[in-house]
Amino acid sequence: MSDGLHERAPLCENCAVIARQVAATCVAATCVAAMTVAATGCGSGSSPGLTGSAPSCGRYRNDVTLRIRSQTIKAEKVVKPADRTRGLGGRPCIGANQGMLWAYALPVHISYWMKDMRFPIDIVWIGPDHRVVWLERNLSPSTYPRAFTNEGAGALYVLELKAGRATSLGLRLGSRVAFR
Repeated sequence: MSDGLHERAPLCENCAVIARQVAATCVAATCVAAMTVAATGCGSGSSPGLTGSAPSCGRYRNDVTLRIRSQTIKAEKVVKPADRTRGLGGRPCIGANQGMLWAYALPVHISYWMKDMRFPIDIVWIGPDHRVVWLERNLSPSTYPRAFTNEGAGALYVLELKAGRATSLGLRLGSRVAFR
């Protein structure tokens, strides 16, 4: 049974260029994620549950649909330990309607950093009641190794979005995030 992550899709021209660049510049294990994105294509194939909002962003799974006001975010849920460690690190970008979602068993105060990131993001900590308990906006890759932790209430979920997206969605402390 395939999980949709290991299927090889045809590469579009943009992804082929990225794959060649990544292969020429990567060293050691830090480029495994970049090689995976480059090798799996940009979403121009028709694999179910996968999307690529821009050819250079690679594939993101559509595991969870989030509704914020009238907007929809398709999020990839982080489940595997290796994915929890890597997060968005090594990926070339994230689309405006894409996200990466972490879920925890109990509300936590958890830190995130920008290790191996190539683009800025917003991080949204969400409580058990599906309301925003903390936000960090426009975090640059250059902030690594600084860690960002939610203050105040514990979070049951953490959502990473394209930088500026939290603002365009009107997110603030107490905003509701619906899960579907």
